[in-house]
Amino acid sequence: GHLAEALITIAKCAVYKPAYYADLLYESLRKDDNFEKDLLQVVLCRVDIDLDLIKIEFKNMYQMSLSECVRMETSGDFQKLMLEILKDK
Repeated sequence: GHLAEALITIAKCAVYKPAYYADLLYESLRKDDNFEKDLLQVVLCRVDIDLDLIKIEFKNMYQMSLSECVRMETSGDFQKLMLEILKDK
């Protein structure tokens, strides 16, 4: 149930946060039709904390960059915004 899901989420996050967020972003992009809010929220909340590590972990886990996945799954102004946020500094 919900308690089991919550405990699994806590455990995943406790083990290695970048892997947890990489998985969350991938699942949102690939399976959720209303992913824009979640994607934007996670990326903006993690941009000054560990977004670079999340991007590395995403590529390790899914053999594509987070930017490539965003490019495939988004379009228009939202895509431009996300790609600008995700670009290497």
